[in-house]
Amino acid sequence: MTSHTPIGIRITNTVTARLHLESHARSSTSMPLFFSSDTVRGRLEIEVKHEVKIKEIKLVAQCHLRRVDDDRVISLIRQEAPLCTKGAPSTIVTAITYSTPRDDGEFSSQCHTGSLPEVMSPGIYVIFFALALYETKRDHGKSAGRMIDAATPPPSSFFPQFSRVDISHSLGLVVDRGKLHLDSSFWAPFAFLPRTRPRVPSLLRSLAFAEGREAPDSDVDPEGWKIFFASKLREWPGCRLWASQTSLEIGAALIAMQLHLPSPLCYPRDLPVRLQARVSDPSAAWPTAAISIHLEQQLTVYGPPYHGPRANVIRRAELVRERDVDEQRWLDFDLGLGTAKPTFVHSEVQLEYRVVVRILAEGHTPAEILRVPITLVTDQARLHPQVRALMTHDLSHLPPKHERSEPPRYSPH
Repeated sequence: MTSHTPIGIRITNTVTARLHLESHARSSTSMPLFFSSDTVRGRLEIEVKHEVKIKEIKLVAQCHLRRVDDDRVISLIRQEAPLCTKGAPSTIVTAITYSTPRDDGEFSSQCHTGSLPEVMSPGIYVIFFALALYETKRDHGKSAGRMIDAATPPPSSFFPQFSRVDISHSLGLVVDRGKLHLDSSFWAPFAFLPRTRPRVPSLLRSLAFAEGREAPDSDVDPEGWKIFFASKLREWPGCRLWASQTSLEIGAALIAMQLHLPSPLCYPRDLPVRLQARVSDPSAAWPTAAISIHLEQQLTVYGPPYHGPRANVIRRAELVRERDVDEQRWLDFDLGLGTAKPTFVHSEVQLEYRVVVRILAEGHTPAEILRVPITLVTDQARLHPQVRALMTHDLSHLPPKHERSEPPRYSPH
């Protein structure tokens, strides 16, 4: 964990505070970074120069969605936890220390106290806290005809270029001084990233990953791949583009294509996705450059007012190998996911991804022939249980199977 530079807070003319936080950020000067199910740990140092009455101090974590077009702000989640309330103890406070001032301007040794007094005498109060961030709760919201019923964390921080929405997270302190006094508050932004993990892949794919080699093709490991079919109908003269789940011959040359994607269709962001296109062209040689595979990001903001989904191409697959196998042309692509935000679903906003295949024909607009939804997550998948068991138990000391002695055989008589 990284200890961040303290954040100065002015409560009144005679009361100041400093907020110390620890997070997963790489440096102390970076924006604090927290993951889902994290516990925000830190301390609040309050320096009181003259006696002051404070009714309540709350620690607040919140997530906001801002619409750029009308500058409207929607609260997606707000979590409040009291640090002190009229001298009562708090559930998130782990310890409180108090140092009294001396005549020489310094402070005496710290002494522990159970809670903050409602009337705070001059001195330095240090509150140590541990806040369980965004405790997951079930969202039963209904919006734009969708029914949400899933225990999902809030969406990640999201600031896309040329987008109509921003999603931000902030941590704040709200100080209530009682009647006839103005409340004071302070907010500091932080980055939030939900931790998600894909389902377990197939046995052969897990074994290949554990051994550091390339995953086997779908012919060897059918459980490790999802296969999608598309086709292009070429007519003369010119070129007609057409997609279907079935193959039809209508007096023209039919070019069939299979798209093989690793299964399950759920991928960590920091690893490239190896996918394969298999093309059959009975009439002529197929130009490799005519196939374009890219990653499309779709953001949907629900109302009111409702705005339909808006899609943007954020990555394009790179051809890494080409070969001819059994009258087919196999094209291996790498689709880099980079720093794309993980998929999230909320009652107000939804971020989705799709792998899109297009055919580029000379003199014609690129035609989309296939669209496959995928999910992006933050963590790598766990290995298959059998592979984990094999790695846990070292069998290198055992002789080869054909040299092992068989158990004794007993006669039936």
